[in-house]
Amino acid sequence: MTNTKDDDQYNTSVIFLHQVIGEIKYGAYDRNIVFTDHLSRNTDDYRKCNLKLKTNEENSHNRSLSKANTSGKTGGLHILQSIIKQYILEIS
Repeated sequence: MTNTKDDDQYNTSVIFLHQVIGEIKYGAYDRNIVFTDHLSRNTDDYRKCNLKLKTNEENSHNRSLSKANTSGKTGGLHILQSIIKQYILEIS
């Protein structure tokens, strides 16, 4: 949706539909702190029951595994740390 008014509360020229529906459901919110998340991960599903306000940290828990993931597990840093720890133990 394109915003063409100069005298409204939005500081952007483009407003996404899920943001408008999020404001209808939750009222005004600070888009720099919380984001509208699609619970089903389907970005074409704009039903109010599918949208929820989440912080960036909370929203990152709702992600799928990357296509580049070869282990099938999340938390690559944790896996890398355990490999380094095992390597150090083998050397000692």
